[in-house]
Amino acid sequence: MKTLSASALAAYDGSYAVKVFDGNTFSELGGGTLVLSGSTLQFTPAAGLSGSTAASATVSAVCENTDASGKAIGVVAVIDANRHIDFFSPAFSGLYTSGSDLGSSGNRYMQGTTAKTSGGAASPGASSNECAPLVAKAGDSVSYRQSSNQAGSTPYTVKYDFSAGSYKGQAATVGTVSVVGVTAAQAGVGNFYLDPVTGVALGQDAAAAGANDTVTSYDPPDWQQRLTNAGIPGGSSGKINVSATITGKSVTDAFAPLGGASAIVMKYEFVVNRDANETVSTAAGSFANACKFRVEFALKDFQVQGPASTSPLLATMLPLLQSSFAVPTNTTLWTSNAVPFMLPKSVTTMTLAAPVGTVISTQELIAVTKAPR
Repeated sequence: MKTLSASALAAYDGSYAVKVFDGNTFSELGGGTLVLSGSTLQFTPAAGLSGSTAASATVSAVCENTDASGKAIGVVAVIDANRHIDFFSPAFSGLYTSGSDLGSSGNRYMQGTTAKTSGGAASPGASSNECAPLVAKAGDSVSYRQSSNQAGSTPYTVKYDFSAGSYKGQAATVGTVSVVGVTAAQAGVGNFYLDPVTGVALGQDAAAAGANDTVTSYDPPDWQQRLTNAGIPGGSSGKINVSATITGKSVTDAFAPLGGASAIVMKYEFVVNRDANETVSTAAGSFANACKFRVEFALKDFQVQGPASTSPLLATMLPLLQSSFAVPTNTTLWTSNAVPFMLPKSVTTMTLAAPVGTVISTQELIAVTKAPR
């Protein structure tokens, strides 16, 4: 194949919806998004694609792709001796892209049958996925205001300052939380820990005083990223199942009278619908081309693990515990790849029992500082 200059890739910059297939059975395994920006390839798996993780790769060489007659039909982006991605323009045999699956080490391949949805490199400091917030890094800072129409509620602000640190022996970006207007316990927030490369949540401290050893872990750990990806491409919908496991002092103390508990496990189902991108205005400024999602979520299961799980008294308490979390909830949110960690804005509607009724809560970005990238 004829070797081309790296600039030949520029015409193919953009985001491609792809499907991943088993290389042995040729069966479809799921979907994802492939983004080409300059010489960087970024793959993000969609919800339900098992055995796959978000991954990036650098193009090491660019070659001309030709058909059987020798006519140029696109380019081959060579990653290494074993991996490459083909890009076609116009589509060749119905394909706009085809090649190695970047999200797994198994015998898989991916193909895209729709044209790219955006082009060009991301804006400075922005992530390659238009809907994914920037991965937080040391030096970032974001603040938001939380308000509600519920009688007696108090507006408050939360600020996240990010620094380099560790979590359970591994490197982490630490999100330190400060709250004004209410206590951290009332706001339900606490310091948390993120993977410094992927931004995946590693754990979180409890907000309650005296329970600093209490952490919440998630399965899948990258559920927030998958939640965003579930609504791609625009107009589609998807479901995400998430388990939240809470362990530590507050759990142990709360269930001590019943014999003790090692963890609380809550399983949620999120249903995601994506609307057309639009500009969203906040106190921190306006964000053009923000991704808009409508999300419904519900509690599907509530478990107490440990000795208390066999207590007859727990059986009588479970319906009450479950009902406190099983509130019909709908959220409209806007995401942007110009903001670290946070969403520019979200509006949540909860339907509570009478006499409270419908409660609308708004979370809005009021300040943002981005470290150099």
